[in-house]
Amino acid sequence: MKHYRADIDGLRAIAVLLVLFFHIDWLLFQAGFIGVDVFFTISGFLITSILLKDINRESFTFLGFYKKRAFRLLPAYLFMLIIALCVFYFILGPLAYQDLLASGFASTIFASNFYFFFHHGGYFSTLVTELPLLHTWSLAVEEQFYLLMPVFLLLWVRVFKQKAAMFVFGCFFLLSVFVSYYLTNLNQSAAYFLLFARIHELLLGAMLAVFLFKKPEHKPALWFANTLFVISIIAIIAVALLLESKQVFPGLIALIPCLACVAILYAGTNTKCLSHSVLGLPVFVKIGLISYSLYLWHWPIVAGLKYIGIEFTLLVQLAIIASSFLMAFISYRFVETKVRYSKLANSNKAMLAIYILPVALLLGLYYVAPSISNNANPQFVEAEKAHRSKPNELRGKCHSAHIQSEQECVLGDNNATKLNAILWGDSHANHFAPFVDEVLLSNKQKGMDITMGSCPPVLYFEHTPKFISEACILKNQGAIELIESSDAPVIYLAGSWYGYSLAGSKKAFSKERLELVLKGLTNTLDKLSNTNKQVVVFDTLARLPQDISACSLKALKFGKDVENPECVFQPNVEQFEVSKSVNELLSRYSNVKVIDINRLICEQGSCKTVISGIPVYRDSNHLNVVSAKKLAALYLLDKNTN
Repeated sequence: MKHYRADIDGLRAIAVLLVLFFHIDWLLFQAGFIGVDVFFTISGFLITSILLKDINRESFTFLGFYKKRAFRLLPAYLFMLIIALCVFYFILGPLAYQDLLASGFASTIFASNFYFFFHHGGYFSTLVTELPLLHTWSLAVEEQFYLLMPVFLLLWVRVFKQKAAMFVFGCFFLLSVFVSYYLTNLNQSAAYFLLFARIHELLLGAMLAVFLFKKPEHKPALWFANTLFVISIIAIIAVALLLESKQVFPGLIALIPCLACVAILYAGTNTKCLSHSVLGLPVFVKIGLISYSLYLWHWPIVAGLKYIGIEFTLLVQLAIIASSFLMAFISYRFVETKVRYSKLANSNKAMLAIYILPVALLLGLYYVAPSISNNANPQFVEAEKAHRSKPNELRGKCHSAHIQSEQECVLGDNNATKLNAILWGDSHANHFAPFVDEVLLSNKQKGMDITMGSCPPVLYFEHTPKFISEACILKNQGAIELIESSDAPVIYLAGSWYGYSLAGSKKAFSKERLELVLKGLTNTLDKLSNTNKQVVVFDTLARLPQDISACSLKALKFGKDVENPECVFQPNVEQFEVSKSVNELLSRYSNVKVIDINRLICEQGSCKTVISGIPVYRDSNHLNVVSAKKLAALYLLDKNTN
């Protein structure tokens, strides 16, 4: 680029405003998260343009490039991080604060996208919206791109022939598009957070930069540039307003805002294009200039208020916008620009310090953090530990696609001479493993668990529904073979019967899906009835309409009653319909017994998220380890009483 383009800052403003409006829950911008995709494409274009210019002038050095990146990005980020660590010390519990330090460490080494992918699952799930540094995942993706792009461009310019390099460039782009599409259907979190499913969005901008580098005098005709701009800006806004299903994103949908962004950048090469008049408006340019700081600051404010439980009324939303802009201006004016253009920015020692010292400090704080719990409310500490206890992590080896040996997956009394029970099912069976463990221990019996996520204990001998994976089919075949050959007299079955009755991107209740679930369960029960074993089936655990599993934790933290009305919920009507249908099926079998866990937490249609000060759930539809054991004790007491 030969001159400053105000329209690019204006485009940045559009992108950051879309993200901001989405995060403050303005329903009009239900897909405002596409602003991040626009940012990716702009970054790919600008960084590649800068690199090509420096390489062409033979002024490029890796040290110089990463020094500029460090003083461009890190000062504002570290300013936000320091303030966030101080403020959230007083808001979060000990374990949540240690999690914040871990995510801070990951973000300072540009790996927070991996951290949030491995530790917190989906970007759109409820509880991740309370993670103060969640937004740094996109900065990590960009930094990882910055590590790769200089090497590729140097090879292209100095080693390989242009045609061969462009062919490789195109192959990487198409491969990333394919990976994004495939992963969105297979593992949406991976598609959302990881570079190899996102790099094509940056490469789109990079390819435009390469094209303009090769043809610097090229510019589109004015009529074409204006048409391209109008269509493209409408496309970006339309996707932000109209995209309803988050489950299909990023996939191929993310290409729309990215292609539109590239088109606007290309149209803007004609300085008379309408984009310069619209995006070049002072209000857009000024927002664009502070867009990085605005992106950094708005999210911790949103996350903090959501954690506290503040309702996002219009007044609160406007307050978030105002405070975000205020902090962004302070950050831009007194941190971002001051450090970036200071003498310090030319120092190699300062560069090393700004990269290394925060990493070392955060690592140290992370290992010191457990001592924080010594000063916390003991009841809160125990409740927080309970909420974070996960059977799928505790029994990870037994909760997999492979059936382990009896010795590796023991439930109950390990000293018992024979196997008395087998627990079979999906993640709901897994969260009942501590429950079954307590029941078997009370009888001095031994059992084992053979569970797998998203794999209900259902058999199909003809057509297998699409929601049953190939891995699940193989696991269930192995499970039924093990059960038939085993002397264990009791088989525990559990599945998210209601969850599998939800279909489509909006997860709407489907009677057709329910019939498929019941058909598979019927086949399983028929098969088991031939083995003369007693079958114990867990009814579906009442599912939260939204994830308020930490409600009692927050109540304890902020001095409220843990059993306040906010921590009580009503399951929807469809859940009762599914439960009724499943129980009608089970009643046909004389060897089947039902355990209705909901009797212990629900009364007259209302269910609690806390029992005896312990959170019941770990997310919207799974028990934690401690509550599962507690429910087993209540079940045994109720059983012995009756």
